[in-house]
Amino acid sequence: MSAKFILITLALILVSITGCTTYGEARKQLIDSLPESERAYLIGKFSVQCKPSNGGAKCSQAFNSISAYYKSNTLKYNDRFDSTNGSIFGNDTIYDVVDTKNKVKSFYFCRILPEGNYSLFTIRYWNFAGGGSGYYLAEEDQFDIPFRLEKGKISLIGSLKLTTEQGKNILGMTLPTSGLLVLDILKDEEVNSALKKCPEMVRAYEIMPQHLISRDYKSPFVKVKN
Repeated sequence: MSAKFILITLALILVSITGCTTYGEARKQLIDSLPESERAYLIGKFSVQCKPSNGGAKCSQAFNSISAYYKSNTLKYNDRFDSTNGSIFGNDTIYDVVDTKNKVKSFYFCRILPEGNYSLFTIRYWNFAGGGSGYYLAEEDQFDIPFRLEKGKISLIGSLKLTTEQGKNILGMTLPTSGLLVLDILKDEEVNSALKKCPEMVRAYEIMPQHLISRDYKSPFVKVKN
């Protein structure tokens, strides 16, 4: 794969497009500024590959932070779905499902966003030690997975899973490396689990499936599960 290895300070990946604001803070500011009548909702499941340990009691991920990023195609705003372990800020991810048999852990989400066209566009694998290092996609390798949100409706994006692979460094040591973004559908019971993340008053809104798995993205970093 052509993912690039970089070394930058941790602070650089914590900032959002708004400046020195973290992604969580920017998300809260956006929601607080958005009247209920203008809100659209995005639901789905985000998963990362993990390795069972302690007899299956835990499932550890290969990087401190594993993320898939999306952006608005009309607003100056981007955000991410992130699985964090070992955070120095004490905000490790809480999972809804830890499946040690299938080596995956997941959480369901309901994001509140303005109406408009959006796209998933990149992935990142990051470790915090030493100021921060890991893998990201160079701009020319970024992909475009579009989806649409409409106010007063719920867009179903489905399942997003980030895998991890193994590689070797120049000394021949085996190390974890970046993997793929795998797209899949959600079963009905999983859709219900995602809906429970939304405010109760909006759970009966119309659901608009985004049919991500029906497209060909022509990217080596995106896989549609058959």
